[in-house]
Amino acid sequence: MDLTKMLTDAMTDKVIGEISEKMWMSGDSAKSAITSALPMILGGLSKNADSDEGAAALNKAVESHDGGIMDMIWSLAWNPDSGAGAWILKHVLWGSQSTVTNAIAKKAGIDAGQAGGLLKVLAPMVMGKLWEAKSWGLNVGSLLQGETANKSILTGFLDQDGDGEITDDLLSMWGDFLKKKFFG
Repeated sequence: MDLTKMLTDAMTDKVIGEISEKMWMSGDSAKSAITSALPMILGGLSKNADSDEGAAALNKAVESHDGGIMDMIWSLAWNPDSGAGAWILKHVLWGSQSTVTNAIAKKAGIDAGQAGGLLKVLAPMVMGKLWEAKSWGLNVGSLLQGETANKSILTGFLDQDGDGEITDDLLSMWGDFLKKKFFG
């Protein structure tokens, strides 16, 4: 099973429309931001699942979510802080959350507040889809390891130095952006 496809399929026009409407962004910007954010969330989860302890912790965390999150998308998009998104992101992206947020904002042409809110909406959705996969008897760790093997185009693009880490590359891009913005 391809977790990225499972998540992409869940991003119907209705879901994207609700997100764009409630988060004050165009449909195209929402699509672009979602396309950028999902691989980053999955990449963070994959990294956490690399160790036995991390995989066990992730399996336990997945159990506290359910697949019904897609029915709550309207309220999450309206108030991203109402869900578990911030807590999930803290554990998934560790110290790189602001870097990831800024990269998504830049790529999608939205502000960092919108990108941060979107991440808080998407993180519980990803966990809900992982819960669904687990309820079907699939191993969450194996799914995420498959995601690592199927490295996304976006991650490949962002990993400019080919070291397997995107945080350093995102910081470099952000620094270049700030230099151009403020120092011409």
